[in-house]
Amino acid sequence: MEWKDIYENACRSAMQQHKSGKTGSAIETMQNCIDRVFDLIWHIQDADEQEAVASEVTSNITQTCEVIFENFKKDFLEFNSEYMDTIFNSDVETSRHNEKIFDEEVERKDYRVLDIAQVYASLGFKLIELFGDNCKIGKKGIAVIEKGIEIIDDNPFGTRALKREAKDTINSYKTRMAHIRAEVAKRRFKEYWDTHQSEKANFEAEKKSLNEQITDLNKEISVIPQNTDGYAHMVELQKKIQNLTSEKKALGFFKFKDKKAVQAQIDSVNTEIIPIQSRIDIAIEIVKKRISSLENKIKEIGTELTKPR
Repeated sequence: MEWKDIYENACRSAMQQHKSGKTGSAIETMQNCIDRVFDLIWHIQDADEQEAVASEVTSNITQTCEVIFENFKKDFLEFNSEYMDTIFNSDVETSRHNEKIFDEEVERKDYRVLDIAQVYASLGFKLIELFGDNCKIGKKGIAVIEKGIEIIDDNPFGTRALKREAKDTINSYKTRMAHIRAEVAKRRFKEYWDTHQSEKANFEAEKKSLNEQITDLNKEISVIPQNTDGYAHMVELQKKIQNLTSEKKALGFFKFKDKKAVQAQIDSVNTEIIPIQSRIDIAIEIVKKRISSLENKIKEIGTELTKPR
């Protein structure tokens, strides 16, 4: 298992380097380890094995990085305390000289903080690129990236010379994470349908059939009125109402009695139309419900064809 040898040797070497005061080298060792190990993990064919390996590697690398970072903070706090004593117990000239040395050391350690955060970010990005962000191991990748951001945000060394760079680094992590999520979603989507082509073809064929049925039903709706019993009589009645309405409008302003009589005829004709129109409306509504059912099926197919994988 080459991947196991790589990360175990890297973790061991990084701890030795850190203990001997070579924290920069230790961080670089961990960074190189992530790149090499994940190149191997990427090519593991079995999905369960791939996830198990990635989980094991992630746990061990993060544990090593945490130890390095905690020891690094402890060492710096001791350094800080010693220099504060030196500065306050020295003459002005010596104190200024020591402050300059102190500031230079703080800046150097600021960069170390960013380097350690980058190791966490690199690890997290590898996990998201490989597994996406919906599964357990993918979500762990997000947590690892957030740990890197937290390290920068909570930097005990003040990022005196690097406040802007620290902010830019955090923003770049967030931007890259969003980009990777989108790219992984596209890749997973394509991979899924590449291996389910017959299923996709069936969905598309069903969708086509449903649309054709809807077209036929809409044609059916267009001829329902004339195919309804009493339609021709209803058309004659509607013409009669138009004539009566024109007659009513032609009556003089004071022809109240005559207008009332014509309106009574209009109402009587409308009473004859209502049951015929009702039969038409009911028949159309029945077909519309069938169309609605087909449209819902089309929506379900659309959801199935477009949902994240």
